[in-house]
Amino acid sequence: MLAYVGFISLGLPDGVNGVAWPSVRSSFSVGSGALGFISITLGTGYILSSLFAGTLVGRLGVGGVLAGSTALAATGLAVHAIAPRWVPFVSGAALVGLGSGAVDAALNAFVARTYASKHVNWLHACYSIGATLGPILMATAIQRLGSWRVGYAAVAVLLAALGAGFMATSSGWGSPSPSPPRPIGNVAGTLRHPLARLQLAVFFIYTGLEVVLGQWAYTVLRDFRRVPEGAATAWTASYFGAIAVGRVLTGFVVGRFGTDRTARAGTWAAALGVALFAFGPIDAVRGPGLVLAGLGLAPVFPCLMSRTPARVGDALAPNAIGFQVSLATVGAAVLPALGGLLVAVQGIAAVSTEALGLSLLLVLLHEAILARSRKAGIPAG
Repeated sequence: MLAYVGFISLGLPDGVNGVAWPSVRSSFSVGSGALGFISITLGTGYILSSLFAGTLVGRLGVGGVLAGSTALAATGLAVHAIAPRWVPFVSGAALVGLGSGAVDAALNAFVARTYASKHVNWLHACYSIGATLGPILMATAIQRLGSWRVGYAAVAVLLAALGAGFMATSSGWGSPSPSPPRPIGNVAGTLRHPLARLQLAVFFIYTGLEVVLGQWAYTVLRDFRRVPEGAATAWTASYFGAIAVGRVLTGFVVGRFGTDRTARAGTWAAALGVALFAFGPIDAVRGPGLVLAGLGLAPVFPCLMSRTPARVGDALAPNAIGFQVSLATVGAAVLPALGGLLVAVQGIAAVSTEALGLSLLLVLLHEAILARSRKAGIPAG
């Protein structure tokens, strides 16, 4: 249960920034584009900490990493709440990123190694809950109390309480390794593993595709397909809802159908949904196609996470999962930005082509993972 709450906490900071930004921008008298500094700073910290999460777990244990990293993220949010000027506010984003990346990687590694695949799916459904609650919390603080600072302070208090919970239960998460692996050795060993490399590619493509659809679907529907604004909003919201609901439902069926088959069905369903959304002949199939894409994508990330220990071995799993989280973060930044460049050159229709290409590449990479696993004699999950 504490792991579930931990993933809800991961989603909270991601959800509050968008709602708070107009008020924050006004308070510090910065331009709209300054939000990019927050994204870059937070993302850099996230990538750095998740890359070295495996080494940190070896030295501090899972409980120690969770407690310390959650406290670091809470500190960053507290800095947001009290920052008198813009530069200190940006520095808070670095602390949030450093804390969140390690929590993400450590929790994924722990649950993937310890629990059945259904719990990994439910873990990521909890992230969606946090990402939904964050905007509500911040909007309430602004509308009812007239202060975005109160919203950040409230999230900081929640994370501090969670960090205390991790600290109190630290012994239950496992002990540090008596001989912590060297970071460089971990990097080389993980990157030499063929299945680890394939999974890194999948996480890069998967997260990029998920974010491309989330960021561009509304614009494609409204400006390219001429779907009414209300309907475009509803279909876009339904896409995000489909991912959350799909992960909850996957938790109930993955034990019966198997993790590998569930992820495989997800990649094919996502490709079909993207094809209908991107090139469907009528609006009656484009919106449902977007929802089908969300449902298909839902199990892929958590199912691949849960299979990582079996595919790369327990020794490399914490490091591999940290790398996967990092590459997922990079994909979420790079591939939607590529979509923006394509739109600037070729028009909004280029996003549909990019999304379809990514979905087909996701299918091919996952099929390659399954084939390599069979060749290596790894039992199907």
